[in-house]
Amino acid sequence: MRIKFWGTRGSIPVPGKNTLKYGGNTPCIEIYNGGDEITIIDAGSGIRELGIEIIKNPLIKKINILISHFHWDHIQGLPFFTPIYNKDYEINFYSSRKKIVPNENIFDVLMQPLFFPVTKKVLNAKINFHGIKEGESFNINGFEISTVKTHHSLGTVSFKLSNDKVKFVYLTDSEIFYDADNNDPDINLIKKHNSDIIDFCRGCNYLVHDTMYSIKDFKEKVGWGHSNNISAAILAAASDSENLMLFHYEPRYTDKMIDSLLSETKKFIKKMNYNFKCAAAKDYMEIKI
Repeated sequence: MRIKFWGTRGSIPVPGKNTLKYGGNTPCIEIYNGGDEITIIDAGSGIRELGIEIIKNPLIKKINILISHFHWDHIQGLPFFTPIYNKDYEINFYSSRKKIVPNENIFDVLMQPLFFPVTKKVLNAKINFHGIKEGESFNINGFEISTVKTHHSLGTVSFKLSNDKVKFVYLTDSEIFYDADNNDPDINLIKKHNSDIIDFCRGCNYLVHDTMYSIKDFKEKVGWGHSNNISAAILAAASDSENLMLFHYEPRYTDKMIDSLLSETKKFIKKMNYNFKCAAAKDYMEIKI
């Protein structure tokens, strides 16, 4: 089984000389276990390159795309995802049921003539939309997919993929609550205000968590629906996670700044004697299981 990161940034793609190490694409993760089916989490700008790789693999014919929410950085790659134009593919979208813009209308929004040169009429793949409720579980491609509502805007969900090999949690665009205007991150406050999230992550092998801000920068971003590196480390410890993957970086963060973010997190983990590993996710990073 391969888990591959194709995009790890938040908000907007940031190509350039200062983002070569960690990459500049917005969120997209591939989970592939061989065979004719592949699962993708989020469709940020990283999904464009993933689509090119899928076309090269003659085995893959069915694509499952889990969308955490419809903020631009998590869907902006869809019009550039080559398989949606190819009749040989079945593509299933799974996302929270929306009252404002129904899931099946997302291509009407993305491919309006004002913003894009062609309309959804040119999409030749067999495309299906599956609305899911927060807290709902379902099965695809040998995985049990569990969901939980995150601490972000309306309709944002986290996904947990479980089988006999791995328990993998994707939890981005979520703010860890601890009354941050009045307190530093504290395990008791985090347990008190995030028990649903902690239970959801309990015992996972990999926790990919929003760490958009350093603890210093977060002080000016309380209530924005994103987390800092220190509170993510505390949540990983509280949930007995084995590996914490920093993710969804602030677009102005350079490679050196993310290096510092990781270093600060590891020092905190060591200071607290926490028993889990920590790494900073980067574009094209692979986890083999």
